[in-house]
Amino acid sequence: SSSTSMVRNFKAIYEQLINVEDYFIFMNAPSRLAKPKDPIILKDDNTVPSIEFENVSFTYPNTKKEILHDVNFKLNSKEKMALIGVNGAGKTTIVKLLLRFYDPTEGRILVDGMDLRKIDTKSWYQKLAVIQQDFNHYALTVAENVTFDLSKQPDDKKLKKALSDAQAGFVEDLPKKEQTRLTRYFDESVELSGGQWQKIALARAFYRQSPILILDEPTSAIDARAESEIFHRLWKRQVQKS
Repeated sequence: SSSTSMVRNFKAIYEQLINVEDYFIFMNAPSRLAKPKDPIILKDDNTVPSIEFENVSFTYPNTKKEILHDVNFKLNSKEKMALIGVNGAGKTTIVKLLLRFYDPTEGRILVDGMDLRKIDTKSWYQKLAVIQQDFNHYALTVAENVTFDLSKQPDDKKLKKALSDAQAGFVEDLPKKEQTRLTRYFDESVELSGGQWQKIALARAFYRQSPILILDEPTSAIDARAESEIFHRLWKRQVQKS
């Protein structure tokens, strides 16, 4: 019996080691995106740059179907824009190009007139707060899920405002409010519904107070009244970076 148990344990360890190896292979994979020799560093301030798509076309790698063809538009500084279209029209693809997950097949994306491919990616990300269709749920407290910085205490004022703007009033009814752990595996912890998780994800984006906010169907599981209030507050949103 002991020998059988030992063999099972070695088998389980071996399987996990294979997964760990795949993880490191993935994390060490070099980026396919070209890195500029002298990248442009954007200022880490509240300046909101203009964004322009200039004759942008895009086809995903190893496919033949062109998702975007000769797209042109300009989003001026502090301007708000909504993209509406049927499934597969390319809305999420535009977000991925803005995040430089891919580069355009043809054309350019300009940030204040500068080609996005020549801008330092890290400094560009400092300008962005993004909520995509799929986001991670973490078995951490509400505060940790929103602030996402375990190294220091959260700013309570910013935290409460972010939760308020995201219509996450349900947090006040949780056992430990902002310190409630969001998982069902611990005492005084809770598992949220899909709509509640979306509100936490929105609060995470609002807490960053970044100059540019990109939302990819962030309210698909939220009730209509809360959705209306969220977008009303977004329309009046002011960036106040501490």
